[in-house]
Amino acid sequence: MSESSSLETGPFTLITVPTIPQEKKDEIAEVFYWDMSCVHNCLIRGMNSVWLTAPHVKPKDQASFLGYCITLIETIHMHHHGEEVTVFPALAKQLNMEHNLEQHESFQGAMDEFEKYIKDVQAKKEKYDGQRTRDLLKAFSDPLVQHLHDEILTIAPEQLLKVDQADLDAMMAGMAKHIKEASLFTTFPFVLSHHNFSEIPEWPPAPAPLMWFARNISYRRYSNYWKFSPWNNKGRLQSYVQTVAA
Repeated sequence: MSESSSLETGPFTLITVPTIPQEKKDEIAEVFYWDMSCVHNCLIRGMNSVWLTAPHVKPKDQASFLGYCITLIETIHMHHHGEEVTVFPALAKQLNMEHNLEQHESFQGAMDEFEKYIKDVQAKKEKYDGQRTRDLLKAFSDPLVQHLHDEILTIAPEQLLKVDQADLDAMMAGMAKHIKEASLFTTFPFVLSHHNFSEIPEWPPAPAPLMWFARNISYRRYSNYWKFSPWNNKGRLQSYVQTVAA
């Protein structure tokens, strides 16, 4: 199996992104379902990348890899915070979101352990160990990936159509505000370098100037992190593992 296909197929399985019918391109129920599927796949690809890369990181690249791992965790935290303060409260008026919240709690402790270990290695309190990194990653990623798949079912169009339009509008406005709080120098380059533009070129639905800035300016500040991403800032496939093995 090639490195690029591994990032797409495992160890953590991607979500099948739905196609929005042309006549429903402006419907929140369809767009939100599609958008969240793409976001979730970026997170899953990040976990796949850490898993595949962890045993192969060269000493000179360890600091960059640790920064990449922390960015993954920060992106997951930001995504879930947005859901908990904006999405779940809006949908809970008509839908049961309790299971989603329970799942968030189920992997939080293990994710904290992974984050603590990475930060301890950064602080020279621990030595880097690729297998330990994998073990700590898998402890939270198994339930997290299951949650990412399960959650998509709870926000499928047929579910969202049960929600009042005013609540959906408020949810989308809240998410738009939340997205503006994302770091231009970590979160945005992370997302862009973990999305398959060859398959879905129209995502994310961001203004062209912002996309240009993220690709050409933001990307450069921590460009050493993004060598571990599946794609570079031009949307070309890359593989750190294949590079160091060459």
